[in-house]
Amino acid sequence: MKKQSIVFTIAVAALMSSCAGNADKNTNEDNKSESKVDEKTAEVCIFKYKEGSATVSWTAFKTTEKVGVEGEFNEVNVNADEGEGFASLLESISFEIQTASTNTNDAGRDEKIVESFFGAMANSGVINGKANGVNGDDESGEIVFALSMNEVTKDVSLKYVLENDIVTLEGGINMMDFNGSDAVESLNEACHDLHKGADGVSKTWNEVDIKIAAKINKDCN
Repeated sequence: MKKQSIVFTIAVAALMSSCAGNADKNTNEDNKSESKVDEKTAEVCIFKYKEGSATVSWTAFKTTEKVGVEGEFNEVNVNADEGEGFASLLESISFEIQTASTNTNDAGRDEKIVESFFGAMANSGVINGKANGVNGDDESGEIVFALSMNEVTKDVSLKYVLENDIVTLEGGINMMDFNGSDAVESLNEACHDLHKGADGVSKTWNEVDIKIAAKINKDCN
């Protein structure tokens, strides 16, 4: 009886060992199969900026209540290389804005901004920018631009979102970072009465909100 028990135990152990071996083998084969599927289905996407599609809009602020005044630039030149991955495209961006193309849908106000605000700056005709770092993926993240204005270059950080082939970048700048106190004071003087609020105080704020949008072509294979 004891001998039969020993034989039975050995047989069960052998059977379990055999099953475990098959399970390990099947698992390895499944992993190899999944790896091959992943290699076949992995996409490589090339991102490209659609030339001429960029818009640069801004919101400046007046009065103590900080009332927004919206505008945009009609002449924006953007250079960008196509890239494998959206971050690669963003890292190649450079741009030039013609300040004389300021458009607020008010000709008189446009003239004051161009002459009194930008006119009070050095090298007042252009604003230049170049990508100086990207942290994000193909959907969202942050890009830092080295922005040059009034002969001062500072890093400006903008959040970006890519959705439905449109990239939107948003952030803000402080004109004091660009030695812009003279420009702000000059504009406030030119628009003194128009920048008065309910308290009778004329004020032009240093902060300006920025929004950039552009069309992006995406080709995956």
